[in-house]
Amino acid sequence: MINLPISKQKRWKKTLLATFPFSIGTDEIGTPIYIDIAKVYHLLIAGSTGSGKSVFLVQLLLSLLLIKKPSELQLYLIDPKRVELKKFKEFTHVKELVFEPDEALILLNSLVLEMERRYELLDDHDVDELGEYNKKNPKNYLPYLICVIDEFADLIMMNEEVKHSIVRLGQKARACGIHLICVTQRPEAKIVDGLIKANLPTKISFRCASINDYKTVFGTSQPYYLLGNGDGSIKLEGSSKEFIRFQGPVIHEDKSIAQNCLRKIATLIDNDGIQGIELINNVEASEKEVELIDKLKTIIAITGEIRISQLQKEMKTRINTVQDLMTVLVEEGWLIKHKAKSKGYELIASEEELERYRRRGVK
Repeated sequence: MINLPISKQKRWKKTLLATFPFSIGTDEIGTPIYIDIAKVYHLLIAGSTGSGKSVFLVQLLLSLLLIKKPSELQLYLIDPKRVELKKFKEFTHVKELVFEPDEALILLNSLVLEMERRYELLDDHDVDELGEYNKKNPKNYLPYLICVIDEFADLIMMNEEVKHSIVRLGQKARACGIHLICVTQRPEAKIVDGLIKANLPTKISFRCASINDYKTVFGTSQPYYLLGNGDGSIKLEGSSKEFIRFQGPVIHEDKSIAQNCLRKIATLIDNDGIQGIELINNVEASEKEVELIDKLKTIIAITGEIRISQLQKEMKTRINTVQDLMTVLVEEGWLIKHKAKSKGYELIASEEELERYRRRGVK
């Protein structure tokens, strides 16, 4: 789940520098897409049953929980269905999990009050947003708050006042560190109206029941015919492209295994939060990667072979794995990759380094 291909680990490390990064998935040519909730403000996610919407939401939340400490991020979850979000009740980050419409309204109103309190603090300290405040006041650090509302269309139909709270938070809350993620499988025009869409600027849609649903979410028809099972489209605030098609990530296809994984991670993440990444990373897998790199270096040192097709035969592994390992060797200064693909790689490792791995091969 967290063990990325070696060639993509550097990109992921850069992504961690964002405030709240998470994976959208991969685009049509397999390039990973990451976005930062702090930069896109609030999310609207839509999709019919079986479209991959709920699976996407689970991995989104898990990404955030693994990256941020409970002291940095707090989650407030509203789950009228009592299915998806209750999986996260054991995580330290989760401050409230409610199911009933009346409870949801109380929670949203309390977030509105917290928003107003935070703006008073920002004004008192002459800063414009929460990040600046926390830098000036590390001893009184205020965590970022993310409120996730599953099936918010049903919630609004049961209690119209919920909509007013969502709109208020959508209009003002981002600068004081409060963000919304609203999810629905019924994007009806009378619910997801202009006011809601204006205040949830980044929109993600998986396969919907009708063309009208897409128009309701995006305000226009989209150019893709989505296939379900995580095939999605995002209208990203500030992007040069109007729509980006992607394949959403999944923790595991087997729901019971995914659920057990969440439980295990919840027990591993303590108040230091970030240790969760270190602990849940598969140690055996990491050791195996090191072994593969050493094996490849030994083969190259002994044979001088740097053609991927031949190295694959020697390594007896997938060609994609060899390509990832070759990228690591470029980063380590063993190889140079020529701009012309036909020229492949050039071996530049020092003779001393090569001799060291030749001796390993002899052993």
